[in-house]
Parts: sequence; structure tokens; C-alpha cells
Amino acid sequence: MINLYASLVSSLPLLRMTEAPLMGYGKFMSDCSGMLDDKHMEMLRRFSLVPGLRPGQTTQDGVPDDPDALESFIAEFPKKSLAREYLCFETALRHSAMKIRAAKLGAAFTAPKPGHTFFDSEADRMVRAAFAAPNPVERERILDTARWNKLDELEVKNLTPFNFDTVCAYSIRIQIAEKWAARSAGDSAAGLDRTVSTVLASDPGAQN
Repeated sequence: MINLYASLVSSLPLLRMTEAPLMGYGKFMSDCSGMLDDKHMEMLRRFSLVPGLRPGQTTQDGVPDDPDALESFIAEFPKKSLAREYLCFETALRHSAMKIRAAKLGAAFTAPKPGHTFFDSEADRMVRAAFAAPNPVERERILDTARWNKLDELEVKNLTPFNFDTVCAYSIRIQIAEKWAARSAGDSAAGLDRTVSTVLASDPGAQN
């Protein structure tokens, strides 16, 4: 299986966060489907920028914002896997963003029950830096940089360079890169509208 993953990963083009990827997410998933078993493909389909949503879904489709539902969703991924650790970090980002947003709006904020893994000091620090940014686009750039760097950190922990964790990391990176590519459509009014809509859809501070 390691040789299979090595073959798959070595065929994937290099990604940079704010550059349009040479391969789209759809083509990436198509290539994976020809090499991964059904169990791993289903996990990959469920691994997205928003915990609980498949790539392409919106929050209106029913993201599980209940802490118990999110915990159950994250628990579906193997312990100590990159996917599970990343989802915990992403959920912590969103939790910190909701807390700060509630404070700014003077709204009530209900802290998760003891035992829920919704706090991470690194995530909280990055969210505070993001909310100090002068505009929503810069805020999302800071958050996506934190996501990208977290994937780097989790991959360093991985002693095997080519496995399912590597594929999962690539999946999140290509979703981030495609999101930023959508913002480079020029300075037309339509391009600006797409940029604003994409930022609002992906901004954890705007969720819930």
C-alpha cells in the first residue's frame, strides 16, 4: 500500500496557497478513486474545510454546530490520524472565532461542556491575530496560513512520507488553493462579488 500512495502522491503537482492549482479538486478526487479503497475514499470525501460538511456544501446544508455532533463526526476518523488532528484544530479555530465574534456583538456565548476538544492555544492566538486584520480578506489569509502551517506540522510528525495522511493533507491544501484562485478573477464587479461571497462562506467568524 505504501508504494501505491507513493505513486499517487508523486503524481500530484506542487501546491502554493495563493496560486491557482494545476490540478482541480475534482481531478484530484478522480485520481484518488482509482487508487484508494472505498473506506478511505469515503473518509476523503468527508474531509473538508468546514467540519461536518463535504467540499462544495454550504452551512445552509446543515453543518453540525452542536458540540456533541461535532465530536461524534471527528471521532469517525482514526485516532492520531492527520485528518482527526486537523479537524480538532479547525474546530478550535472556529470555536475561538465564534467566541470573539460574540464578544464584539455583545451576544451570549455558551462555552462547550468539559471534555469537548474545542480549545487550542495556537488556534486561539491565530484567530486573535486574524480579527485584528483591517479587512475580511486579510483575516481569511491569516487563518488559511494557520491551516496550511498546521498541515506542515502534522506531516512532520508522520514518519512515513507517503500514506493516507499525506493524501488528506493535500486534499485540504487544494481546497484552500482553489478558494484563493477564485479570488484572482480580476477587478471586475463580478469578480469582487465572488470574492466577498467566498470570504463570507469560509470565514469561521461568520458561522452560526
